[in-house]
Amino acid sequence: MNAHKLYNKLDTDFEIDNLKDDWDGIDLGEFILPEFMGKWMGLALDNSQEIEKVYTAVFPSDKVINEILDSGEKNVLLFTHHPMIWDASLSGSPFKNISPELLVKLKDKNISLYNLHVPLDKNGEYSTTVSLARALGIPQDEEFCEYFGVNCGIIGKTNFKTIDELAGRDTSFKNLMMSPFDFSNKKPRILTINLSNIKKLDTR
Repeated sequence: MNAHKLYNKLDTDFEIDNLKDDWDGIDLGEFILPEFMGKWMGLALDNSQEIEKVYTAVFPSDKVINEILDSGEKNVLLFTHHPMIWDASLSGSPFKNISPELLVKLKDKNISLYNLHVPLDKNGEYSTTVSLARALGIPQDEEFCEYFGVNCGIIGKTNFKTIDELAGRDTSFKNLMMSPFDFSNKKPRILTINLSNIKKLDTR
């Protein structure tokens, strides 16, 4: 498929010209697409004229990138939720950039990077929150949690009263809720839906 037709289709479907984000700390050196700067969404690395395969990931981690490189495939699009790598061991900001060495390899192998953060968090058909609620059979009653001018949270009702009951519907959800996260010694909090409201649960 023609790469730029695909990028334009994604830009249009997710209305990126009407949304805002901020990844001011990103540094992809000479490889970053100038149009990405200031917009902070959409195409970040333009390394392909044709796209033969698409990989999706939450972060463009070393492991993700190396698995694609090790496959030997070319003309690939890596579609991520974040354009930077999450590393909870870092002090200050937990985000770091793709290494210069990997950026060179991505260029050589015709592997492009396309990122949608706010457009995927924004409540809508493909949003992270709405998709989770839909998977758990929880109807959307209200919206909340505005950032960058859009709502990214919902409030809904369910008859489930515990995480174990929810796990009967989706085991992966229980594993997520009970995971031992480490956010730089800060007490981690995860939002879950409990009856008619959304409450914060400590994962201690």
